[in-house]
Amino acid sequence: MAEILELFIITYNRSTHLDSTLHQLVGCPFSRFSITIVDNCSTDNTEDVYIAYKDNFSRLNYIKNKINIGADANVLRAAEYSDSTYTWILCDDDEYDFTYCGDIFEVLSKKEVDAVMVGWWDRVSWPKEGLLDTPKKLIEKNFAYFGVPSFVPGSIFKTKLFQEQIRISYTNIVNLFPAMTYYIKLYEEDKLVYVCKNKVVNAAAKADYQYTYLRVMDATINTFYLINSPRIRQISFEKTYPNLPNRRIVKHALMMQQKSSPMSKLTIYRYVRLINWKHKVIFVLSYVIAPLINKFSLQNIYKK
Repeated sequence: MAEILELFIITYNRSTHLDSTLHQLVGCPFSRFSITIVDNCSTDNTEDVYIAYKDNFSRLNYIKNKINIGADANVLRAAEYSDSTYTWILCDDDEYDFTYCGDIFEVLSKKEVDAVMVGWWDRVSWPKEGLLDTPKKLIEKNFAYFGVPSFVPGSIFKTKLFQEQIRISYTNIVNLFPAMTYYIKLYEEDKLVYVCKNKVVNAAAKADYQYTYLRVMDATINTFYLINSPRIRQISFEKTYPNLPNRRIVKHALMMQQKSSPMSKLTIYRYVRLINWKHKVIFVLSYVIAPLINKFSLQNIYKK
């Protein structure tokens, strides 16, 4: 009989952050389940951290990839290793609050839902009561259904269903959010999802990442365009980038006009379609004059 839940921690050359994560997990309600560290071929003392904590858990395991397959592929590799009914993949640099988790275990034990939403950024409001509904209904209730799984540890998924579509997830590695294809599937098939009462994990993002802000936005836009409904795409984008001030739209235009911008013309076009009409006007005007502004800014830099 398969275990109800397995946890995986993906990591690479961040032993200090891994130490902090394991310290938070010691004695928590989830520590009774199998926890596996999936090391993406680290060259630091990551394995030593695992050894130091091994006796603090009943089943703490360690797997080291033979080569570094990339962070996003490592998420999917962890999902492939799982044999449990549900899987929870953690990053190594976030913060946890295990004050109340009872509803999560109750829902998982029934095996009825295909995902459990358990956390996201601090700045995002969280429902005071648990929500059990389909993705479409959750979006109608103003919950950021597609925003939460853009944060890998933000949700627990049903393993078998995730693995059945994992080939599709691999195709979205180019857009940095391979697991999002699963949640798009749940939306399209009107599956059942639970949002827990207490946000268990907060996206601290303590580690340094190589991706720029614009690269992540580029990936988000193209991932959301896998959603069939234009209206849901726009709602999801607004929930992921809430309350964008006018000056931020101007900044986006300037950044996208620079030669170093990772965005293609197609993605810029998609971005314009996702923002509201007021922001469309501000963006288009800023984008048109951006070459002059960028040139002026560069000249000032050279003068200094």
